[in-house]
Amino acid sequence: MFVSDKKIKGFTLIELLVVISIIVLFVSVCLVGITYYRDKAKDARIGATLSQLRTEAEIIYSDENQYTNICDKKDTLNDGYTKYPSLAIIEEEIEGLSDRKPDCYASDMDYCVQTILITKGYYCIDSGGVALEIDKKKCAKNNIKCADKKKEK
Repeated sequence: MFVSDKKIKGFTLIELLVVISIIVLFVSVCLVGITYYRDKAKDARIGATLSQLRTEAEIIYSDENQYTNICDKKDTLNDGYTKYPSLAIIEEEIEGLSDRKPDCYASDMDYCVQTILITKGYYCIDSGGVALEIDKKKCAKNNIKCADKKKEK
């Protein structure tokens, strides 16, 4: 048999490398986008979890006529169980998402709780009904609110 004059068709090494590099570039761009949106989803979950604390704070206020105990994790009953176990659950969930415990400040009539977000900034709730993302820490012992009255308008 004689070898025919047909050329063997196929891809060259350069063509294969170009296709592989385009695929790698596309995958890397997608991974960056996926990471960003996953972090934004965690931020939303942190905000939703922290907002649940508002309901717990009102339960504590109706029981004790003060907010002081929302920051106190040592409030236990005689049988060793905490009086408000959902506070610890909320704190653990936030810590699991952001690797940090929320900052909590409370007095008899006011409370302010904030936690750092994954992407940037903080999420803050207070007794005045404010729940918002802020750029820097606002809650402190001498400032038990998330926003100034001027900025809330």
